[in-house]
Amino acid sequence: MKDKSLKLILILSLVLNFLFLTALGYHFYRGNGHAHHERGHKSRVLMNTLELTPEQQKMIEEKDIAFRKATGELKEEIVKKRKQLIEHLRADKQDRAAVNAVLTDVSELQGRMQALVVEHLLEEKAILKKEQQSKFFDLFEKRLERKMERTGQASSW
Repeated sequence: MKDKSLKLILILSLVLNFLFLTALGYHFYRGNGHAHHERGHKSRVLMNTLELTPEQQKMIEEKDIAFRKATGELKEEIVKKRKQLIEHLRADKQDRAAVNAVLTDVSELQGRMQALVVEHLLEEKAILKKEQQSKFFDLFEKRLERKMERTGQASSW
């Protein structure tokens, strides 16, 4: 019974993580199918809503490029670890220690992703004036709410 429960939890975790990555991929690559399109959209929304100066816009775009590079590398690592997990689950005889090690790695990588997101938000906040910051976080909160409505899941940013 314990083995079945653990397998069910692992499979559920994989499914949820897959759904998260699918939603994230859709979010960044919708439209023209390129992340550049999404960045352009973000810049226009920020420029219009927050009334960014050209200097602020340039600084945010530079931060955004570095952020996307760092998160892209982490996403690749997460995908590799999830594939390892699938291979362990697929095996005729499960190596619990190996499964748990991969789960620990995935959790650590997801934690690093969360930390990168928070750091990026703080960097962008530092570029903004006080009145822009309030609007910025209102936009961010609305984005999370829309994601929740679309996916039915709490966002993991």
